[in-house]
Amino acid sequence: MQFAIAQTVTGKVTDATGEAVLGATVLVKGSSNATTTDFDGNYSINATSGQVLVYSFAGYTPQEITVGNNNVINVVMEESLDVVIVTAYGTTTKPKLQSAISTVSSEDLQNVPIASFEQILQGRAPGLLINSGSGQPGTAAKVRIRGTVSINGANDPLYIVDGVQIDGGAFASLNANDFENVSILKDAQATALYGSRGAAGGVIVITTKRGGKLNSPTRFSYSSQFGFSEVSDLKIDMLDATGYLELGRILGNNNFTDEQIAAEVAANGMDWSEPFYRTGTTLTQNMSMSGGSEKTSFFASVGYYEQEGVILTSDLQRFTTRLNLDHQANDNLKIGLGTTIGFSKRNFVPQEGAVNLRNPAIYAYLGNPLQRLRDDNGNLLTGTGNNAANYYELLTTGIQRQEEVKMQIQGNLAYELNDNWGY
Repeated sequence: MQFAIAQTVTGKVTDATGEAVLGATVLVKGSSNATTTDFDGNYSINATSGQVLVYSFAGYTPQEITVGNNNVINVVMEESLDVVIVTAYGTTTKPKLQSAISTVSSEDLQNVPIASFEQILQGRAPGLLINSGSGQPGTAAKVRIRGTVSINGANDPLYIVDGVQIDGGAFASLNANDFENVSILKDAQATALYGSRGAAGGVIVITTKRGGKLNSPTRFSYSSQFGFSEVSDLKIDMLDATGYLELGRILGNNNFTDEQIAAEVAANGMDWSEPFYRTGTTLTQNMSMSGGSEKTSFFASVGYYEQEGVILTSDLQRFTTRLNLDHQANDNLKIGLGTTIGFSKRNFVPQEGAVNLRNPAIYAYLGNPLQRLRDDNGNLLTGTGNNAANYYELLTTGIQRQEEVKMQIQGNLAYELNDNWGY
């Protein structure tokens, strides 16, 4: 009988110039065991002999190395030459570009059950900070490429989808499965062509999927996902009804016996997290087709997304459709047409805010554990003051609703000057 003994594998990840690669992912293939490289490109991970380590980073070709007897593995990452980067009015490849740009490929964007596209970028590019805010379905995340560079000015990045500027909140009506790649422009050289708006917070350029190669057969794709979500454990050790009464006895606020405490808890004990929270569900369905004739190619898609949040009454429904057409007029000139329609409807909890005591989600942890939600007849036990039932009523009756329809039609011309540059 043989046993595989885990060993600690260490090493350094660098690029072709010898510079350390910060934030590269090192994954034990076929498992969830992964780590990232530090500022100096160093990493450490537990693996057994015979397992395969996968090294990956945006803009570089992934590498797979089998673990042997040597517990030190240094890796030199090679730039992916086929990554096309959009730079304002031009396109090029990463080796020909001298700007600070990170890219995220379509493989990283597909079939991720997240309502807002910005959250998909989390952990995909170095230096990119994502804060999901309230976490309610469809809520736009806060994105910072350069950190907070201005107190009063704009810190949000400029979003460009197929050459058209959009607002960050519009992603609730867009389907990330339609995105081919994302370029994150960081430094002044990369953002200069977008003016002062791009210079403030950086630029995120999104290119949607186009049709297949010319004279290619029509291809169909369908995917469906269903999942559950639970509220995260906030590690707040609040007293339950029994503990509340026992503490009161210690402080001299009551003289209940253990039997009286048990009877009081049975009659009026309440766990306020139960009526405020629930198990959330997520349903994602996407269907697409692409192909090409002698001179024309197309990409068409339909997507549906439905999410029930972990907070009662919070939910999101989204329906999207897209059609992209490209016609090769001659060897250098390509004419394109893109149309997209998105409809989203969401319900969300009013009075959002992490420290807002009128926020029903927060009050789930502040409710009196000896105060019932309903009387024996099923009526809400509302009243004056900070009565928890008042906040439950606010949660169920004071719902804010938002419906949004977005339609975009655009045309474009692409002219290829040579093998290096196109406009």
